[in-house]
Amino acid sequence: MAETTPMRLIEIKARNFKGLRLVEWRPRPEDNHVAGVNGSGKSSLLDAFTALILGPRFAPAKPIRDGELEAEVYGDIGEYRVTRFWEREALDGPIKSRVVVTSPEGGVRKRPQEILDGLMSPHAVDPLRFFRKSAKDQRDDLIAMAGLGPELERLDGLRLAAFGERTKVNGVLEDARARRRALPATAPDAKPVDVSAAVVELKAAQAANAAAREHRTRYVAAQEHFNGLAAEIVKAEQRLRDLRVAVDKSCGEAAALLNSQPLMVDTAPIESRLAGAEGANAACRVAQQIAEHDKGITAKAAEADALTAKIRAVDADKAKLLKSAAWPTPEIGIDDNGPTWNGVPLDQAATSEQLRATIALAADLKDPMKLVLIRDAALLTDDVRAQVLAMLDAKGVQSLWEEAVDDAQPADGVLVLEDGAVALAP
Repeated sequence: MAETTPMRLIEIKARNFKGLRLVEWRPRPEDNHVAGVNGSGKSSLLDAFTALILGPRFAPAKPIRDGELEAEVYGDIGEYRVTRFWEREALDGPIKSRVVVTSPEGGVRKRPQEILDGLMSPHAVDPLRFFRKSAKDQRDDLIAMAGLGPELERLDGLRLAAFGERTKVNGVLEDARARRRALPATAPDAKPVDVSAAVVELKAAQAANAAAREHRTRYVAAQEHFNGLAAEIVKAEQRLRDLRVAVDKSCGEAAALLNSQPLMVDTAPIESRLAGAEGANAACRVAQQIAEHDKGITAKAAEADALTAKIRAVDADKAKLLKSAAWPTPEIGIDDNGPTWNGVPLDQAATSEQLRATIALAADLKDPMKLVLIRDAALLTDDVRAQVLAMLDAKGVQSLWEEAVDDAQPADGVLVLEDGAVALAP
């Protein structure tokens, strides 16, 4: 399928528009230059074309020449004939406007402004509009031009989600680290004490000692009884025979009790262990807390690192996507902050290079009408001007240049205005 021939400005007529009295001009398909001194009507002619195509939103506040009641701009753009009117009943009265779009055969088209809105981007009729925008808005325009919006929006969503998750993880991680800092730097060297077993052991020892003391009491009582009997023997020899049996028996019982007496248990070590049990167990609990915190911190740090790696991967995908985009000129690029020129932020490039970049963007727009207006052409250096002309010619873009000169001479593509009218035509 053959490519569609882009529409161009074939003819423009402007009457009583801003500073213009009457201008009729048929520009070339390539570069065209509107020259003249300040106030001659150069800007008015470019504004007339802008208002003709883009409509009321881009028309000046006072489109009608001072002292006149009506203004008219006509343009032949090949596929359409466009006429826009501005009228007022009194010099200080409100201004009404209307537009008529017809085919070359004269058929009137419905919804004319909708047709015109699809022909050109505002960036094409005023590339310096891009130049005056913030870096963020410039970046958004570039992304839209390259068709990268949906993919970048998806990547930004992934990055935002990962960043939010990492923020939560880092909050938990910092809380864990704060709790860990409240614990000793190193875990105390201690072994846990089984308090229950020690209490049972102590009670058993105490019971044994009570039994031993009872044994001892019985032994003392038996000894005293023996001594009493012996005293009675001294006093009453006559009772010796009767009492001997009793004495022998008592002596035997005493001897048996003495021999069977259990040994006393030393409770001091057990009591010492119980005294230190709480401290030892507290130290063990601290050691366990340290181990648990260290384990949690390690896990959360690993999770945060994984999310950081995910964010870097998304950033790398974005950089790769932006690098692979087909920009209108190889010097143009884009980063997170805005457009770049040879890797340097565009707003740091020379003014002439910034203008070259904005014109290159306008020339690369996929508009049906391939035309670019270049205002303030004097800001371009000779080298940049030559580069821009070559670029526009290579892309087949028609251009209208506003030139501020005092001694313009007749030349191809140069229209000289004076006091709102044509002074020299090409």
